[in-house]
Amino acid sequence: MNDSVEKRLTFLEERLAFSERLNETLNEVVCDLQNRLTRMEYRGATLARELERLQNMNRDETLPREEKPPHY
Repeated sequence: MNDSVEKRLTFLEERLAFSERLNETLNEVVCDLQNRLTRMEYRGATLARELERLQNMNRDETLPREEKPPHY
């Protein structure tokens, strides 16, 4: 091969190696973000259930209402 073709081939091989490393890194980032999103969705659902439970407790008529203390 002449020198020009060899340089071009080396350049393309370097670019390919860089692209492969970049692809692997981005894949790791996407996987990490998906895991974090899944955990956040679970926490959000848990908080929503807890909020609903607390709101229902406040609406429950069996709980004592805010009454004035006996000394009034």
